[in-house]
Amino acid sequence: MKRLIFTAVLLFFALNSYATEWEYKVVFLAGNATGTKVTLESSGAYLDPAKTEVLNNLGREGWELIAVTGASGADHALYLKRQKKPHDKE
Repeated sequence: MKRLIFTAVLLFFALNSYATEWEYKVVFLAGNATGTKVTLESSGAYLDPAKTEVLNNLGREGWELIAVTGASGADHALYLKRQKKPHDKE
């Protein structure tokens, strides 16, 4: 039993000693939906297909949206992060 507890404690410290490293990206989107057709969905939300495609592409690359700044009709800054791959670490 003592050996099992010792092994569990070692495993716990080994896993927690490896800190997750993140990389970040900031993307700017124009506030106006020029050239795209914004549609009203049944939920009451407005959908901009061009901006949705940008976010979907970033998501496929592993980026996660963590914050947005900007106001309605203004440009928006999107703050994204993703976990660094082991070969990307310096």
